Amino acid sequence: MDAPIKGRDIGNLTREYEYADGRKEHWVGGSKSWRNNNPGNIRDFNIPWDGLIGIDAEKFCIFNSYEQGKRAIRVDITTKAKRGLTLEQAIYAYAPPQDGNNTEKYIEHIVYETKISRDTPLSAVIGRIPDIVEVIQEHEGYTEGTIREVVQERIGKYIWRTQADKNVRLEHRMREGKVFDWESPPEGGHPGDAYGCRCWAEDINAEDASPVDKMFNSKYRQLTKD
Repeated sequence: MDAPIKGRDIGNLTREYEYADGRKEHWVGGSKSWRNNNPGNIRDFNIPWDGLIGIDAEKFCIFNSYEQGKRAIRVDITTKAKRGLTLEQAIYAYAPPQDGNNTEKYIEHIVYETKISRDTPLSAVIGRIPDIVEVIQEHEGYTEGTIREVVQERIGKYIWRTQADKNVRLEHRMREGKVFDWESPPEGGHPGDAYGCRCWAEDINAEDASPVDKMFNSKYRQLTKD
C-alpha cells in the first residue's frame, strides 16, 4: 500500500494525509500517537527522520506510516545507547519533566516491564532496545481512531476514456473521447459507476478548455465518509 506524502494538523483531533495521486484521508480521534503515526510521541527537533511528512500544532512529528514512527523511537534510543547513557539518563532525555512528563513513572514502567535496572548502560543491553521501544509505545498510549476518506466530487467536465479493448461494452465504446459534465451523468452513470466498468475520466486540460470550462475545471466540493 502506498504511503502518504503530506500530513497536517487540521484541528478537532484530526490529521489530514495526502497521497501522491491526490487522495486524502482524515484520521479522527484516537490518541495523538495514532493520529500522527508517531507511537513514541517524538517532538520535532529538526531531525530529518525517514518518513517525516509533517509537524502538528504541538510540534510533534507526523510520519507517513506507523512503521516509520516506531523506527524513529528505535533510532533515538539506539543513538542514546551509543552515547553511553544509562536507561535512566536516556529516558530523562527522551521524556524530560519540563515537557510535562512524569519521568520517574516512565522509568519505573520500563524497569518493571523489561527488568533492566535504571542504572544499566544501554550499550550493555543493546539487544533489548526493541523491548524498551514496546514499553515506550505502551506508556505513551496508542489508541486507534477512525480513518475517513475525503471524497472529492468533481465539478466541471471530463473526457470519457475506455480501456480500448474487446471487453469494453458497446455503449461505453461509443462514448470514447466524448465530453461529459460531472453534474449531468450519462445513462448508467459516470466512468466506473456501472458494475464491472473499467472506464475512466480524463480531466479536461485547463489550457485546452473553453473559458467556461476553465471556470469550472479543478473545482471541488469536499465531502467525508467513514
